[in-house]
Parts: sequence; structure tokens; C-alpha cells
Amino acid sequence: GKYSWKVPKLKKAASKCIIKISDVGDNSISDISNGKFSIKFPSTIKITTPNGGERIKTKKGVYISWDAPKMEGDKVNIYYSTDDGFTWVETNKGIKNSGTTIWKVPNKKSKKCLIKVENTSDPEDFDISDRNFTIR
Repeated sequence: GKYSWKVPKLKKAASKCIIKISDVGDNSISDISNGKFSIKFPSTIKITTPNGGERIKTKKGVYISWDAPKMEGDKVNIYYSTDDGFTWVETNKGIKNSGTTIWKVPNKKSKKCLIKVENTSDPEDFDISDRNFTIR
């Protein structure tokens, strides 16, 4: 079967969570999750451009923009992927959280491109483009 579960509000992220289910009528019938999982807060970063559907020319400078007004820390790392997020290439490391940077688009055509903006103070705080964009 299945059960819809509302994730509880926590005061801090949790990384060693497990779920236990048991029969209300017979506590000897129970099971726990096979592995631990994490509950983390939603990202404080939101990519605005490129966020999916764009068609970008190779070797051009294009703006990457994001919103992160509540992010703790003042620096971000920027990555791109041309294979739908299987691998990431760092393009800017430790740049100021200004909300924008210019990216020199690589000479690598792909329809499966994504951008990732990551908080340098908390690598679990990041955003990835909502959908693929194209480098042509």
C-alpha cells in the first residue's frame, strides 16, 4: 500500500531520518526503512535565467541570474551541465551573491543543458534550472 505523509516542520535540517510503520492492532507487525534519508529546507536560491527553454549560441556571453535574498553567506558557485545534470562543470567559484554573472557559453552543442547555482557556505543550498535549455 501507500500512505501520503506530510513532512514535519523542523527547526534544523535532519540527515539521519528513518520511517517506521506498524500495525495499530498488533505492534509486533512492523518495518523500518532500509536506509537513512535527509529532510532539508527548501533552497534559498532561485535561478531566473536560463531556467529552461532558451536557445543559446555557443561562444557567446550570456547572463545567468538568480534570486537569493535570504541566503546565508555572500558567495555562490556556478556550474553548467550539457548532459541533463549527470555531470557538472564549474564555471565560477566563490563569486559574490550579486544575483547575476556573465557566462561564456562553451563550444559544446546540446539540448540537455542546465545551470546550477550553489551556496558556498552550504552546498546543500542550491537551485538547478527548472528545465533544459539548448546550446546551439
